[in-house]
Amino acid sequence: AVVYGGNGALGKCIVEALNKFDVITICVDLMNSDNAEESIKIEGSSMEADAKLITNALGERKVDAVFCVAGGWAGGNICDESSFSAIEKMWKFNVQSAVVASHIASRHLKEGGLLVLTGSSAALSGTPGMIGYGLSKAATHQLVQSLAMHDSKLPQGSSVVAILPITLDTPANRAGMPGADFSSWTPLSEVAEKLLSWLKSDRPPSGSLFEVETSKGVTKWIAVHITVSKQ
Repeated sequence: AVVYGGNGALGKCIVEALNKFDVITICVDLMNSDNAEESIKIEGSSMEADAKLITNALGERKVDAVFCVAGGWAGGNICDESSFSAIEKMWKFNVQSAVVASHIASRHLKEGGLLVLTGSSAALSGTPGMIGYGLSKAATHQLVQSLAMHDSKLPQGSSVVAILPITLDTPANRAGMPGADFSSWTPLSEVAEKLLSWLKSDRPPSGSLFEVETSKGVTKWIAVHITVSKQ
């Protein structure tokens, strides 16, 4: 399995979970992984360059899954001059990583394989205080819908699903919000276990978006639907 962003907090947890079940792990990130069986180090400079590097490294190999958990967060409203750079940053971190991971999946997933992208619960509605983040995650949701269609060029029988966390319990989030209620944050192990279950057998329909909601230490996976009305 390819873990795109395998050196981040969630990525490391996913790699560790896959390793326990003897799934061959390939980390794609800006730095090499100490936990994955193989690392593909990218520059992050352009989608085309990163995609070519990964494709060359994989060669003729096919994988069971591609998990894209790379990304980031930035705030800023539309009035802030800094919002322009924040939008560019979020597009690069969140959208470009999802697009490259999806391209890799189109070429290297086995038939019946699994592609998982990372969206956001916040992007299901307006995000005026974090314009760039909301735009990038909403675009990711749309990408999932496009890839789930029959003519998307993903391998036959493959599935694409998105996870839409509210807040993940990461060291960075704890450092940034030390006074928060951590019982309402989703443990990384919960996400890793769910992705592993999807890989093994319990797979939702292609195109599914799952909001990940945790309350008092209990996590629920809620299927959400995006409806576009036509006037």
